[in-house]
Amino acid sequence: MNERQHRGQASRVNMRFAWLTLGDLRAAVEAWTDLVEHAHSANPFYAPGFVLADVDTFGWDDEMRCAAVWHTQNGRDRLDALAFLTRDDLRWGWPIRTWRSWSGKYILKFEPLYRAETAGDAARVLFAGLSENGRERAVLLNREETWTGPLNEGPPAETGAAHWVRSGERAGLRARSDVEAYMKYEVSKKVRTNAERSLRRLADLGDVTFKTVNTAPDVKAAVSDLMRLELAGWKGKQGTALASCAQDKAFGLAALKAGHCPEVICDVLSLNGAAIAVSVNVVSAGWFFGFKSAFDETLKKHSPGTALHYLGARAILENRAIVGADSTCVQGHPLESVWCDRISFATTLRSIGAPLSGSRMKYIVQTEAMRGSARSTVKTIYYSASSKKVTATKR
Repeated sequence: MNERQHRGQASRVNMRFAWLTLGDLRAAVEAWTDLVEHAHSANPFYAPGFVLADVDTFGWDDEMRCAAVWHTQNGRDRLDALAFLTRDDLRWGWPIRTWRSWSGKYILKFEPLYRAETAGDAARVLFAGLSENGRERAVLLNREETWTGPLNEGPPAETGAAHWVRSGERAGLRARSDVEAYMKYEVSKKVRTNAERSLRRLADLGDVTFKTVNTAPDVKAAVSDLMRLELAGWKGKQGTALASCAQDKAFGLAALKAGHCPEVICDVLSLNGAAIAVSVNVVSAGWFFGFKSAFDETLKKHSPGTALHYLGARAILENRAIVGADSTCVQGHPLESVWCDRISFATTLRSIGAPLSGSRMKYIVQTEAMRGSARSTVKTIYYSASSKKVTATKR
């Protein structure tokens, strides 16, 4: 046994699996926040601010379970893994313990939280707990697990070998030392020209300003402006705006607060002091994630949304605290023309308990792929028949 293996074995000895209640989660907010900020794969949507806002607004899902891995060091407990899951044992047509990552109404990223320092060991302890120490055949299904490498590389192996289906890429950004070179050479000339033309046209109407805010009063004002703009536009007409119903509005006000985990950062484009385009974003572990954006549709011919995305990309790259950005948008979103890097994603399946035969695992992967294709077809038919637009972050 080499030194690294020895340290890993010793680390796992000091780790323990536990199921957490809602009360346990509330009591562990400090440890939970620390895990979010040091996660192996950043996920602000499983941070206290989002999860507790979801639970307080929409209620605790009776099917949701919260699994944790505690790590005892020097007599103190540290949270090294946290997974929000639902159980779906008949998903494949015969009984097999299947844990599926939980996805609330506004949760846009779904994989469990693992501490970067101990991700592999924490994952193994988590898997053991979910499979009764390996006695049960068990599968962990993560919807849209992400990674920053090329799509064909698949997700990192630290948290267990994975089979994957329904893969794709979406708009992203990675940190660069030369922001000007990126804006000049990687963003196309056509996109730059359109954004600059939009800003000139808006300037003809009055004083145009852009700012990025993260303090409590500014974030509160930006979220209010976002809700106003969404409600006045097509999302309001079809009932998918954040303020379309009292419950959704309550969630937005609870989750999107400055000073909470995750951090909330807003980009605001204003004309004569009034917001005409707003994006609300969340940050954790150095990663920036898009959440919601809206613009004044009465100014559509002036393209305020295009100008906002262009200026917002520059602001992200100029923020040295941000190592990367994930748009969370569906493929083909206009943001791809300004955010020129890509985030890879796929639905992943891991055998985490007693061994499954190759033929059974192949059947599970194929069944999940067909399920995804059928779901996509039904959604396409629904949106076509209803004449509704697809919300950018709804998949």
